[in-house]
Amino acid sequence: MVIPSPIFRNFLLLLTTILISSAANSWAQEIESGEVETKISINPVIESALRRMPGPGVRSQESHLIATVVDSDPDDFSDQMVPAAEVITEPRKEEVEEAPDIEEVDPVEDEMKQFAARDAYLKRIFLNKNGQWFTRYNRGIIHIPYQLSGFQLIGPDSATLSEEDVANGIEKRTDYLFLIHSFRTFSKSAGWSAWTPGNPPKLTGMTMVRQNGEWKVEDSDELMYSVK
Repeated sequence: MVIPSPIFRNFLLLLTTILISSAANSWAQEIESGEVETKISINPVIESALRRMPGPGVRSQESHLIATVVDSDPDDFSDQMVPAAEVITEPRKEEVEEAPDIEEVDPVEDEMKQFAARDAYLKRIFLNKNGQWFTRYNRGIIHIPYQLSGFQLIGPDSATLSEEDVANGIEKRTDYLFLIHSFRTFSKSAGWSAWTPGNPPKLTGMTMVRQNGEWKVEDSDELMYSVK
């Protein structure tokens, strides 16, 4: 039996240490990439040489390395990876800009504001004297007094907002109708005319809007009538 010389044994020892270190580094990289192995394989030629070589040093290194790998519990790696996985897989919380607070409208107060604006407008158009309603048509130099019989205000009725309304800050729209039984006109030369059934021309109603929190009457043909 040929006994290897000390130089040859040292060479094999160095070569084996390098290969084992390389295998350990490769195994560590596999752990980092998630491909965990529970056992490493050693080249059969090197393993045979290790087993033939005397001395506890190399054998103990081999046994320690193999025991470390075999005894490692893959669940340990899973436990360590859970927190990291949660960080990666947790849905990203987008920073959502909070919408500005919308001031709630008190319906009672809002109705009072609407009626106040409505009544102020009606006083500009109609004069109620002893239960008799009067108005005047004003167009340029033409001024024609009207007397109304059986005047009624119908409404309010909610109307649909258009996209243009919303873009202009209009929040609500309501319609009112003027229901008039009959009317007559006055001239200095002829006095009061005969009664005519229905409403005077273009005196049919009005539309109110709440724009930016304030109620007002939209401009319309009704503005051709006033008491002044």
